[in-house]
Amino acid sequence: ESLVCKSSYLKVKRQGAKPLPLYKNYDYKIVAVEPDIVTLDTGDEIIALPIDMVKKNFVHNYCRTCHSFQGLSVDVPITIYDWQCKYATRKWIYTAATRARQLNQIHFDGGKDTFEERADLVTSYFKKKVDGYMQQDKKAGRIIDPDTYVTVEWLEACCGKPCQNSCGDCLYACYWRGRVESNITAQRINNDMGHQIDNIVPFCMHCNVSLGNRE
Repeated sequence: ESLVCKSSYLKVKRQGAKPLPLYKNYDYKIVAVEPDIVTLDTGDEIIALPIDMVKKNFVHNYCRTCHSFQGLSVDVPITIYDWQCKYATRKWIYTAATRARQLNQIHFDGGKDTFEERADLVTSYFKKKVDGYMQQDKKAGRIIDPDTYVTVEWLEACCGKPCQNSCGDCLYACYWRGRVESNITAQRINNDMGHQIDNIVPFCMHCNVSLGNRE
């Protein structure tokens, strides 16, 4: 079995050597699994990683996001999940379905959409994010126009879209392990202005933080 790295710019510290880079969407074969350590084969060398790091930065290779699988095709059966989610567009479903070389290899998971059951929690999550942006802008002395300010609806509409930075990662919001997880942020174009809709673009969390660190 192998794991897929889902984090950009991940580096593993090594004693007496330069950090070893691990690349996003690359497969790494599992060599051994111990209670606290997972050993992977990078193709160049064998490395041992703490299991907490593995859980945070890797996923099993039998499950991919639609966007990370664009441009690829497979000769084995695939199952498409979350196709009934209200954020799944026709374009998204078409892209997912056309990963398979044969139509009879495609299966759609018919389970109830758990995201819909937790939609109220996702809405509450985005409301807190909007409140947080407003507090940031007030503290910085930026003008806030309530008629054009970022809304919960604007953030929800970002689901399924690509990050507008160079990474192009899929933006998402989901209910997972008892809490809402999302990588959606509103990146300001003009830093002197607040989070007005005409001054923001959707960024993933990683790109937003990286850009903030450079500034």
